[in-house]
Amino acid sequence: MVLHLDNVVPMRQTATMTTALLVIDVQVGVVDGAADRDGVIARINSLIAHARETRMPLIFVQHNDEGLVRGSDAWRLVPELDYRTSDRLVEKTYRDAFAETTLLHELSLDGVTNVMVTGAQSDYCVTTVAHSALVHSFDVTLVTDAHTTCDAQLPSAVMSGAQIVEYVNDHFGSLSYPGRAVRTVASNDVVFAR
Repeated sequence: MVLHLDNVVPMRQTATMTTALLVIDVQVGVVDGAADRDGVIARINSLIAHARETRMPLIFVQHNDEGLVRGSDAWRLVPELDYRTSDRLVEKTYRDAFAETTLLHELSLDGVTNVMVTGAQSDYCVTTVAHSALVHSFDVTLVTDAHTTCDAQLPSAVMSGAQIVEYVNDHFGSLSYPGRAVRTVASNDVVFAR
């Protein structure tokens, strides 16, 4: 039997001022064709609104490389995303937003101990950032309905984006890491402390 950490903590996860909301790679070229794209963006926007209201640290992450060239349409954050130019933005060139970026410094400015992970793509940058956060001594809360990805062509079949999201949620729901808490929670069950 696998013990899921979200079964031993309160059903509603409270986000405190030591929690930062990370919004990873919600860019035009990243979420084009992603599973439940509009629903995920709407749920992320709701989390962003609550984070702003409660003054929770909020950090947007934006990828750039040969496929997402800075300044191109594909590179831009999606227009529906509630990003403001006054928000903190970390640019990255690797799947890991901690690799050669200012993310660790940004989190240290607020004394963050837990990162709440949202964004795209579930099987690439979202998973990589969440694992890296654990290595960098952060607890991780994955918001199960606020990340997405596209279908994946595997050698034997196509795995749908929705299946990948479900797999990633299951993976983090059963993941343990020494000295860290790993939680999965739906966006409606996040309680923002004032």
